[in-house]
Amino acid sequence: MRQILSAVAYCHKLNIMHRDIKPENILFADKSISSPIKMIDWGFAAQCLSNHIFTSIVGTPYYVAPEVLSGKYTKICDIWSCGVVMFILLSGSPPFHGKSNKETLEKVRKGEYTMNASVWKNISSAAKDLIRRMLEYNPERRITAEEALKHPWMNLHGSKNILIADPNVSAKLGQELIKKFRQFKNSKLPEL
Repeated sequence: MRQILSAVAYCHKLNIMHRDIKPENILFADKSISSPIKMIDWGFAAQCLSNHIFTSIVGTPYYVAPEVLSGKYTKICDIWSCGVVMFILLSGSPPFHGKSNKETLEKVRKGEYTMNASVWKNISSAAKDLIRRMLEYNPERRITAEEALKHPWMNLHGSKNILIADPNVSAKLGQELIKKFRQFKNSKLPEL
């Protein structure tokens, strides 16, 4: 998440928004365990000058911000997508999921999600707080990429890879997440 948010912060400083941040657009640069990530598929990217409000509806339903669906948004929509990615990375499932595009998009429009106790019991309160701040429904109150990089959760483990640095990460939790990732990967992703 640190690398993803660093890339978003860099782009936002240059007044560029990605508009389609999702796991499929985040790749490892190489096969090493410490590989940096690369953000790809800049086809929906746009330059966003200071007071310009965007109206075109683009993105992928699971990750699109509610204000994009309303047709009135700015670069902060990327932070919502980052929040969805972090939610998936920590739980193995998306916060907004439906059986169809229409159902998924309706859940996104409402912006209501839960952090089920059984799935989230091993996730720190700091991680949950960062997700809540990235999935803030009101874009004017949503955390920025720069602020997210300074969030306490980011500082808990420094710049180390948590899976390498923290011996307390259980094998059971890892296996559960792998199972959920596979289920999520095999589910049909709706398109806008």
